[in-house]
Amino acid sequence: MIDGETPGFEGIQKMMKNKRRVVTIVAAVMLAGCSTPKPPSEFEKNFEDETKTWQEVQAELPPAPNERDLVVFPVSGASHYRFSIDTYSLSIGSDGVFRYVLIATSDQGARNVTYEGIRCESMERKLYAIGQPNGSWVRSRSAVWVPIKEVGNNRQHAALMKEYFCPESYPARKVSEIVGRLKVHLPATIL
Repeated sequence: MIDGETPGFEGIQKMMKNKRRVVTIVAAVMLAGCSTPKPPSEFEKNFEDETKTWQEVQAELPPAPNERDLVVFPVSGASHYRFSIDTYSLSIGSDGVFRYVLIATSDQGARNVTYEGIRCESMERKLYAIGQPNGSWVRSRSAVWVPIKEVGNNRQHAALMKEYFCPESYPARKVSEIVGRLKVHLPATIL
């Protein structure tokens, strides 16, 4: 077609055919983009937490506590027990559970040794096993999650959860962070 000339019937047909090709190509490209959805990014997956159910990992029993690994932590001045935690047994599971050996020693010297877990998200605790004098463990018959209660001089679980493991509702990320707080007897809320 020469500038200024009006295209004939064949020229119009050719232009229409070219326009249809362009429209067809554009539509195909647009449909191709719609036909293969991108997988969700990690950022998007994290917002799907409401649909995911929490799954607890299998707890492995630790070795019997060693005196050199015990750290006493304050619970209440009115308590007749001294509470300590075996720092060697302390772990943070991939399920978000803090697992540890707890030793409660009475004024008369009697000791209760337990292997327990605390879940900050639900503010619950679980008794996995009870330590025996020979260093072995007996699995708990009632290994279920129960709410942690703030009960006067018997508040060892609340103290661990609120002051060391998940202060201000933010779970600790490293065991060393918790051990450091325990060793200086300072709850995270006052650091």
